[in-house]
Amino acid sequence: MDQDPDDPELWLPYIDGVVDGRPYRFLLDTGGGQTRMLADAAIAELPVVGTKQSQGVFGTITDDLVTLESLVIGPIAKSGITVVRTTHDDRPSLVGMDVLGGMAMVLDLGKAVVEFAASGSLPTSWPMRRSPKGHPFLELEFPDTGALACWDTGAAITAVSTSFYESHQGLFTLIGTSTGFDSAGRSQETPTYLMAACTAGGITLAPQKVVLVPLPQDPMPMDVLLGYPAISQYVWTMDYPLNRWSASRHE
Repeated sequence: MDQDPDDPELWLPYIDGVVDGRPYRFLLDTGGGQTRMLADAAIAELPVVGTKQSQGVFGTITDDLVTLESLVIGPIAKSGITVVRTTHDDRPSLVGMDVLGGMAMVLDLGKAVVEFAASGSLPTSWPMRRSPKGHPFLELEFPDTGALACWDTGAAITAVSTSFYESHQGLFTLIGTSTGFDSAGRSQETPTYLMAACTAGGITLAPQKVVLVPLPQDPMPMDVLLGYPAISQYVWTMDYPLNRWSASRHE
């Protein structure tokens, strides 16, 4: 786990992996559709096979695509996988849903532990929605409305769509400001709010710190981007091939 440099209460989960026989460290990012590599000397030498524009909440950025011979994350092994290559130091290497989406995962941010398992081998309780790029989505319920939320382990703070806030301002209390970063590496100083408690499946998410941003509505509309303040409240089991999930209290 790495602490957010702008807020000591916020953290991000990292995981070790091996690329073409060399060790690397990756942000565990279920909000990322495609795995990304920060270019070192070896990655910089790989031939370009295409380009990709990353659409974040604060703007877009264009990166090259390269192909890795092998990528190993715990029990997950991929060969000939095409990834995004970035030269921006403020955009860490990340492992996204193109790698994570083939297995089940148990995440306990309280213990800084992630475990992978074969799909169907772990009990799950509720259906999960998925975007066309594989991002996991949960349905939130507030006292007077519902919301569609992307479950994003790569977000240090929960983000709320400005349009959802404008329609439901009674759910939010202004508490301060924060510097937010998106998947394109762009930052912006934004007000922070306390969002009211909500439920998802059979669990209750306690009030949490959020920022307001114009969340991208592609590849799937979303009202909320659930980040560390929400995900840290429970131990989560996410079975991506079966599109199912569960959550339990920390031991």
